Amino acid sequence: MCNRYVSTEAVDMECYWHIGARQAWRVAEVFPRTPGPFLRADRENQLGRELVIGQWGLVPWLARSPRLTYSTADLHPLMNRMHKTDPGLGPDQQDKRMVVPIELGDVDTWVNGLQEDVSVRVRFAPAAVFDAGPVAP
Repeated sequence: MCNRYVSTEAVDMECYWHIGARQAWRVAEVFPRTPGPFLRADRENQLGRELVIGQWGLVPWLARSPRLTYSTADLHPLMNRMHKTDPGLGPDQQDKRMVVPIELGDVDTWVNGLQEDVSVRVRFAPAAVFDAGPVAP
């Protein structure tokens, strides 16, 4: 009897990204310091990208890289309701970051681009993009 059940969605993903049983990703959620899928620049083709499975985690203090570009959620109609303001801190000291989805056409620039090219693509997504909102009473 086969002890490796694979759903049709997983088979499609394995075929498309050329991954197999030894690298299969079976986790429904990804948490820091656990294996998970991510895209990176292809090592052999600078214009390409590859899906790899690796350990997710926060950037260590010793890593030297440019500061990530992000926007606070203050002006977003959905995200600003998910953050509580700390009255003891100024507006520039609040940690109210939000996920900024990028367009599929911008992935190559995001993975291979310069900081200046990437910063231009960081913009708020319309609230309608998210499947979330207030709970009806």
